[in-house]
Amino acid sequence: MILLCAVLFFVLYRLLEAKLFHPFIGLVEARESATIGAEAIAEINSAEAIELVSRYELELTKARARLMEERMRLIGEAKRDASAIIEAADGKAQEEVRNVRWDLLNRREEMRRETLKQAQELADELVAKLKNPPATAQARVH
Repeated sequence: MILLCAVLFFVLYRLLEAKLFHPFIGLVEARESATIGAEAIAEINSAEAIELVSRYELELTKARARLMEERMRLIGEAKRDASAIIEAADGKAQEEVRNVRWDLLNRREEMRRETLKQAQELADELVAKLKNPPATAQARVH
């Protein structure tokens, strides 16, 4: 009986080895090799991703620097344009002030002449009245 059990055990072992153990070991080995290969591919992909991120950040930094340079150039142009506009406006304002002052001087001189003329006329009228007093004024005085 022991011998029969040993023979049956040996036959069952060989049958299970061929149909179950070898395919199962093959699957485990395939999974292991796939895992190792996947880990290697993942490491390669991770390194590539890190490299791409580094290049992206470098390009982004370069683009920001170009934009900042362009912004500074535009600000410089705007300042130059603003200075030119301010200088032109200042020149116009100074010209306008000169014209207004010239007008005021002319008006003042004209008013001074008119005032002197009126003062002379009043003085002449007063002298004439003093030299020739009206008749009614003489009659009242006497």
